[in-house]
Amino acid sequence: MSQSQSQIPEVGDEFPTAENFKEMAQQGAKAAGFAFSVSSSKMSGGGKGGHTPFITLQYTMGGIYRNNHKINEETRKRKKLSKRQNCPVVLRAVLNENTRTWVVTSSKSVHNHELLIPSQIHCLPQHRHLNTEQKELVHIMLKNIINERDRIKNALNEGTNHDTTMCLIKMLEERQYILHHLLTKDGHMLNLFFTHIEAARQVAICSEMLIIDATYKMNLYKLPLINAVGISNIGNAKALNTYQIAMAWVANEQEPTYEWFLLTLKETIYNIFFCSPEVFVSDRALALRKAADKVFPEAKKMICIWHMFAQNLRTTCRKFFDSDEEYNELLLAVQKVVYAEEMNKVEKAFKEISQVTMKSKDPEYIQNYLEEWKKDAECWMHSTQRAEGSYSTLKKAIEASSGLEQVFLHIDRAFHQHQLQTNEALGSNIVSADPFICNDK
Repeated sequence: MSQSQSQIPEVGDEFPTAENFKEMAQQGAKAAGFAFSVSSSKMSGGGKGGHTPFITLQYTMGGIYRNNHKINEETRKRKKLSKRQNCPVVLRAVLNENTRTWVVTSSKSVHNHELLIPSQIHCLPQHRHLNTEQKELVHIMLKNIINERDRIKNALNEGTNHDTTMCLIKMLEERQYILHHLLTKDGHMLNLFFTHIEAARQVAICSEMLIIDATYKMNLYKLPLINAVGISNIGNAKALNTYQIAMAWVANEQEPTYEWFLLTLKETIYNIFFCSPEVFVSDRALALRKAADKVFPEAKKMICIWHMFAQNLRTTCRKFFDSDEEYNELLLAVQKVVYAEEMNKVEKAFKEISQVTMKSKDPEYIQNYLEEWKKDAECWMHSTQRAEGSYSTLKKAIEASSGLEQVFLHIDRAFHQHQLQTNEALGSNIVSADPFICNDK
């Protein structure tokens, strides 16, 4: 019998092969918001005295966590989650020796947990495989990809689309990006701001952090690219995930440019959702920090740890010490400030800094410099590494001579890949639980 792709097989349904039974069961489970895995099976046998071939499918959250090493809550070293929550859903099919078809003989379909929505279903590895139809489609696409790419190139460069700027704007609008631009008096574009609708919605959920790193000149025209990211409420035991907020190609890295970018960001996203960042993290670029003070005056301003240590501190203070040993004492004291978890430890570390500066050639200069920096010192200091990290994949894929259209295609591909990973992480958080908590039920 033919089976609907969105329906889970029921008792009495027949299938020509075991693979067909498993594929139809998996398709029905995907539509419902879960996945099957093979619990037990016997594919050979039959005849007199033999065991009848069978397949038992179990939901991936079926069974319970097996504590084979007898680890308890106090002795375990790693906080590891388990997807075993003793869900009773099973599906069993047996081979009919007379008709040589696989018949569903038993089924349990009541879940003891929340089911996933379509955007989260790919967190389950069973639904990340290509089916037969998809594999055939990939084969066809591989054969025609070169010709198709040439046809698209020609279409984009016909008539008015030959203009690079118009072509880029068309690509952005077709992919649901929100655009803002700044023009010169004679109509030439200076700055181009763009953010995706999904990124704007994410800001409405998690608006507390705004991290900006500028800039990399990853294009043919050497235009700086400003990158703004935030921190979501999805992650693991080690860290929360980063999400993309907005980007902009700009003509220069001066204060008016940064102010335009931040104002556009505020009016386009933050004002729409009636929210504002509570913490602003950047490098020590004075133009960016002045612009942030004007646009987000109430946000706490923080300096990236790496920029402070690798660039600012060594450049400013190393020359006042006779040896690396004496300078390293200052560096160690500053690190205590950065990584302090309580404000009283911050104050204690600053007293230690005052003592170390007395070994320098100009203690007053260093103390005045660090007093200015103290305004940005805070417990749990953050870094712009999240913003820089989002560049790393792009820099590997993009050549220095790439045009803006090619750079944007890589940015768009990376954004949607990140959205897919975020949805999978959200689904994984839903179906994962602490095994020790589950066993206490």
